[in-house]
Amino acid sequence: MIYELIKNRIPFAFARYGDGELALIEGREVGLNSQAYLFDEWSAPNTLTSIGIKLRESLKHTEDNYYYGIPLYEPIYSKFRAFIDTSNILDANFFVDKNWVSFKEFFWGDYILISRENGTIESPPDCVNTWEILLDRLVPYLSRTNELFLFSAGPMSCVAIDWMWSQNPTNMYVDVGSAIDLKTKGRTTRPFMQKD
Repeated sequence: MIYELIKNRIPFAFARYGDGELALIEGREVGLNSQAYLFDEWSAPNTLTSIGIKLRESLKHTEDNYYYGIPLYEPIYSKFRAFIDTSNILDANFFVDKNWVSFKEFFWGDYILISRENGTIESPPDCVNTWEILLDRLVPYLSRTNELFLFSAGPMSCVAIDWMWSQNPTNMYVDVGSAIDLKTKGRTTRPFMQKD
């Protein structure tokens, strides 16, 4: 369905949330031994931060063409469902794990990449304290129409997709997360990227 929306240039949003985003929403610490810090270079204190508040607010869309990717296992699934009032729920791992090979084959051509490293629009490294900088960098792109935006900027992706969609719902906003790390970081960051 997502691939068909992109192929047919139908505007939609797909924002992905995982355990890191849930920790921020709940105001829990994301420590220095976490995947978030070791591979994606961000951490969070044991308190509700401004990005945690924005992430919680971003779970309020009910439009037919706004989709949420959340983990489909408990207890994380139920925690996210408590905030989401739509049935537009997909697996957060949509582009990774066994789907990664088809993802790499599908995503080619024209798109605007928002990522932490080597992207068209680079996001700041500290997503917890400086996420507003990314939104400022995206302002010039708000007038675009019928564009495909790919996001790989950690928790900032969800906030940016929410914000851009609210400003201009005529584009395709897709959070691809770590699925594009080979391009943006030049290295493997997840087990599904290993040949074995």
